[in-house]
Amino acid sequence: MADAGTTWLTLDEVRGRLNVTRRQLRRLRQGPDPLPVVPLTRKLQRVDPRAFDEWLARRAVAGGIENPYHGAMTGTELRRLRRAAGLTQKQLAAKLQMHHHYVASLERGEAAVREVVRLAVLKIVESLPGHHPKRRSP
Repeated sequence: MADAGTTWLTLDEVRGRLNVTRRQLRRLRQGPDPLPVVPLTRKLQRVDPRAFDEWLARRAVAGGIENPYHGAMTGTELRRLRRAAGLTQKQLAAKLQMHHHYVASLERGEAAVREVVRLAVLKIVESLPGHHPKRRSP
């Protein structure tokens, strides 16, 4: 247990350090070696930084944290591309044939941007008038 001078980590801070979505963080809290979350109250949950570091070390020895979306497009990158293309969330959602609430959740990082969505977004942005693809150097 942490002493009185220890600064507890919020779940959002842990999520940022691990670079995972909220759903993935929920899954990491289950299983044979769960994330060491301490419920201070029913709604206030924190992680002891020392226990978190120990947990990370154990996971590194065991093969690391599985993140199937590592290296994929982030919500911030999606938002940047959408804005650069001059599209609203509703316009992009219509082109992707999905609901605009889902595009918003992708941009907020609540859902992972899957490879299929990433490729579709890149194709849409490249097909817009005025977009000049970068030339590859020989």
